[in-house]
Amino acid sequence: MEKEGASHSSESSALLLSNGVAAHHKSIQEPDATELGVDKLPTPHHHEERKVTRLEMWIDALASIVVTLTILPLMEILNAPKEERILTIAFLLFSVVLGFSFMSLVMTNTYLAFNWFGDHHATDPVLYALGLLFLASLSLFAFAVQSLLEAYIDSSAVYFFGGTFIAIYASCFLLFLYCLRATDIRQKVARESAVNYEIAFFVCTIATLAVMMIVSTFVSSDYQSYVMYGVLAALLLTHRATRTEANFTALLPGGFPKERIDVFTDGVYAVAVTLFLIEIRYPAGVDAREAIALAFLKEEWRAVAGHFVSFAVLGVHWCLQNFIAAHIERVSRTMYDLTMIHCAAAALFPFTMKLALLCENPGWEVVAPLVVYFNLSLSQLGLWLRTRGTISDKLASWLTGGLISITVVLYVSYELFTALH
Repeated sequence: MEKEGASHSSESSALLLSNGVAAHHKSIQEPDATELGVDKLPTPHHHEERKVTRLEMWIDALASIVVTLTILPLMEILNAPKEERILTIAFLLFSVVLGFSFMSLVMTNTYLAFNWFGDHHATDPVLYALGLLFLASLSLFAFAVQSLLEAYIDSSAVYFFGGTFIAIYASCFLLFLYCLRATDIRQKVARESAVNYEIAFFVCTIATLAVMMIVSTFVSSDYQSYVMYGVLAALLLTHRATRTEANFTALLPGGFPKERIDVFTDGVYAVAVTLFLIEIRYPAGVDAREAIALAFLKEEWRAVAGHFVSFAVLGVHWCLQNFIAAHIERVSRTMYDLTMIHCAAAALFPFTMKLALLCENPGWEVVAPLVVYFNLSLSQLGLWLRTRGTISDKLASWLTGGLISITVVLYVSYELFTALH
């Protein structure tokens, strides 16, 4: 009897000990709600990977195409005389940077909207109708940017750009509101964070609309483009400064949707590798007795060589980007920003290669592909180091800001240098 009692006592002690250890591990693994900045911790269902809908993939694919096609005016301007294209090229480079920043902001709102909507209404007809309205507005983005380039000739281009910008914002805002109201988001994110983000998005839309109307009415047509871009730059930089990592941890507990970012990145690379060949034409006046391939190479050998160099460089970086993406478990805001900078550099690289190869007397043009390649490689390196945990989000954020600052400083310095000489 004593042995049985002792064995029973030892079993009870072992059970209590195991329960205590389990409770201890549970307390370590489950953080407090206040540490995540949310009112209520997400349930395990919300941590599960949500299935990406076809509508979301279509939005990402179209966004990658239209934002990369803003490079086309740069390709066309190379046909102009060197003296006339210098300032225009700098102006367009700045527009491409702003274009990717604006697209990053818009896509972020669609990430939030579909994340809140969840899987239970994936075939909602109202959701698809609003999504198609947003896609229709988004499809005009590349043409609107190109029209703004002509604003110093025809001020109506400013109205068209402003109208397109507002249409994209408004359709995205409607999608945002519908998903927000149709879902009990208090089960997923903090109510305060969601409401603040909604108010900020609404205020930015109204402020942008008012400023664009004022600019198009009272500012001289010679300066409308510059004032418009200054307003957009201030708006985008201000909005980005308010998008803290803690805020997005509350809004997107599971991080940015990795599959959608991969679709956007693949779309940018797919369009970028074909940009170099868009302007190549079959050589006129080719003798029928002459080999077609030989005549083509004589006429366009620089363009063909530039295409293969660009394809090789972008192909290698696309493989590296896919390798990095395979090791990413959660996409933070900083990692998303680094990815967008990397995509902008990838889209610009074919243009800078063409600029360097096709110039008769290259000067500063030779430096352009090196500067873009520096941004391409450094953003990818920062993303890889952040994925491995070598650097913190704060350091990676400084790296992101440094890349943006370098781009802006180079643009302003070059414009001042051109004006003084």
